[in-house]
Amino acid sequence: MADHANEEDADFEVDRRDEQGVAVFLVGGELDLETAPTLRHRLHHALDGGEAHLVVDLTELSFMDSTGISVLVESLKQAQRAGGSLVLRNPTPAVRRVLDITGLLGTFGLD
Repeated sequence: MADHANEEDADFEVDRRDEQGVAVFLVGGELDLETAPTLRHRLHHALDGGEAHLVVDLTELSFMDSTGISVLVESLKQAQRAGGSLVLRNPTPAVRRVLDITGLLGTFGLD
């Protein structure tokens, strides 16, 4: 089931599925100031629920600003404190460029 950030930004979605016991979050649309709280809530909820290893699939993400980066870094730190990990999967060229420019591409494991 998809979570939509709000009625005005129905292009943003976060879908969750499990792959071999690992929570995979498929993020689509634009991850920005308006939509980042939705992703933050979903990732932190999973981590707070005891899931230590997460994958964030960025295949469908068309844009990410600093707020989106902040959510990913916060969630990575939370996962690491729990002895887990947060891995990024298939960042689009635009998102990969943002991660590269900020020096964070190597901070996340890539799947």
